[in-house]
Amino acid sequence: MQVDLNLYESIFRALDTDDSGGIDPDELYAALQELGIRMNKECIRSMIDLIDENGDGLMQLDEFCHFMYVCQNSKPNDTKSILFFAADNDYSGTIDKFELVEILEKLNVEITEDEVFEMAEQVADNEDGTLSYEMFLELMSKLMDEQEEEQEPEPEVVVRRTKEKKGKKSKAQPLKMKIETETVSFI
Repeated sequence: MQVDLNLYESIFRALDTDDSGGIDPDELYAALQELGIRMNKECIRSMIDLIDENGDGLMQLDEFCHFMYVCQNSKPNDTKSILFFAADNDYSGTIDKFELVEILEKLNVEITEDEVFEMAEQVADNEDGTLSYEMFLELMSKLMDEQEEEQEPEPEVVVRRTKEKKGKKSKAQPLKMKIETETVSFI
């Protein structure tokens, strides 16, 4: 796993020219274009939704570092890979049960925290109870297959994430991801 927090921070400081402490999707898009990284605005917004901890739609320094970690380590066009690195909040290269709960909540998977903890204990393939990259991919494939069976005649499902506002849940907001047969891709 590649992680260079000093590099990520220097890139963030260069992008945050107004010293606002946040980078919006348009600023990020322009910067990525300059770097030769071709990622459309919808994909950038979807990535921000996955990584945005405070739900403000901007990337603060820690969120930007996580975004760069995901971009640097995940396989392009492989959403399961993107999800793994988006879930790996501590850059450890493994997913613990709390990180698993968080990513499944962001994907609006209908499962309780206790069910996630039990599932994680059953499939954890490391002595510390964490999931390796391979085990996470296997688990996500299984979850997607189950969701696909529940949604059978409909070939595509927009995944939605609910955002909370001052203790209240608002309507689900689309993550701009579509679940297709066996593959999830950012659209």
